[in-house]
Amino acid sequence: CSSTTTTTTAGGSATTVAAGATSTTGAAPAANKDVTVALQGEPTSMDALMKEDGNMRKVTNQIYEPLVDLDGTTLKLIPGLAASWTQKDPTTWEFKLQSGVKWSNGDPFTADDVVASITKEMDPAQKSEISSTYFGTIKSATKVDDLTVDITSTGPSPILPNQLTFLPIMEAKYLTAH
Repeated sequence: CSSTTTTTTAGGSATTVAAGATSTTGAAPAANKDVTVALQGEPTSMDALMKEDGNMRKVTNQIYEPLVDLDGTTLKLIPGLAASWTQKDPTTWEFKLQSGVKWSNGDPFTADDVVASITKEMDPAQKSEISSTYFGTIKSATKVDDLTVDITSTGPSPILPNQLTFLPIMEAKYLTAH
């Protein structure tokens, strides 16, 4: 995200974010456009891996996607950036990633991005507000190949895919630079 503007009004806030688009079709990324999101208050942060703030989530959910998402009508798990997931054993889940996904800068989405996002989220030095709430059972994320990630938990974790609906995936290159 290159810029964010928040305008406070009597009824809340409207946040405008300059954002690029991703594409699973291989088409070139869309030109930067403004996206305006009406909020009841101002986001406390725009770092989706560090804060648990409903107003921030309403903005960052328009920018980042999780591995697994929820159907808005049925609340059943549906693919996000992961095309599929399988529980290999009581503590290991395998996530097969969508192919052909590109970041707004044109770089391909890979398992490195998932591993970097989870690694940053789990880093105690980051003092993430959401890590212990949603991801305290995650032990590690391991790249199997460019489109496969194994996520291991500290014990049996049958709801791990549900928990991952709260984890936005960011580009590894961005996370390394910031």
